[in-house]
Amino acid sequence: MSIRATTASLLFSLPLLSSVAACSGGASTTSPSATTADGGTEPPPPSAVDGGSGPAPSTPKQQCEALIACVADIDPGSAGALVTLYGDASNCWKGGESDAEACGKACAKNLEDRPECTAEALDRHFLALCTMSLASQAIRYDVELAFDQRKGGAATFRPLPIDADRYQRSDALVTQPKLALTIASDGARGESSTPFDLPGEAFGAAPDAHVTSFAVQRLRVVEKGHVCSDVEATITSPYSTLLRGACMYFPLADGAAIPEAITAGDIQYCQIPK
Repeated sequence: MSIRATTASLLFSLPLLSSVAACSGGASTTSPSATTADGGTEPPPPSAVDGGSGPAPSTPKQQCEALIACVADIDPGSAGALVTLYGDASNCWKGGESDAEACGKACAKNLEDRPECTAEALDRHFLALCTMSLASQAIRYDVELAFDQRKGGAATFRPLPIDADRYQRSDALVTQPKLALTIASDGARGESSTPFDLPGEAFGAAPDAHVTSFAVQRLRVVEKGHVCSDVEATITSPYSTLLRGACMYFPLADGAAIPEAITAGDIQYCQIPK
């Protein structure tokens, strides 16, 4: 069933979509990579360690230093235990070469299991399709995302006409307040309490919706360079309510065709098209 056939509630329907279920444990599973979506993409540059800066670690000590530095950014509560195990004062570097090699292999495996530690920062535009009870079909956004999976970043949402069939940044209806993104254990999050009006053309109904707060939660990079997140919005006009939903972000080139075979369930559960 396509997005245009989605049966989500219309503007004046009070039932809301429930919060999005966890997608693959709520964490990124693969580093961003090039993909050939309809119309082409703008693939991110090659990955590097330490947030995309500097050479990849090559010695056991460097592997463990990279791991500790990354975890200090994304999960500070766990960094102390790693310092005890693999830090400068640990037994890893007081014994022989075999001890160092064993620690290096353990750190390398831990880094491999944390793709956010080696992923290049994102700095590009995405087409986002967002399911919310505000609209009868997915709301389309141009999202400018400057995001480091270790350090956070910022996102700016610009709604596009809901009947658009091509992703054209120049068709943006309004620019929403910028969201500052901070790293959390289940993905990045950000919230703005600066009010704005969401044009009815963006959600297929009238009048415009007055939004008093807009938030993104669990923003995470997933396979093929796509991004997923939860989203919330508080509106006070034409009625007062809290809206919840989800967004899937596609790394499309400007002017590319908007995917039509994406269902509301695909977006809610972060099911990237094969």
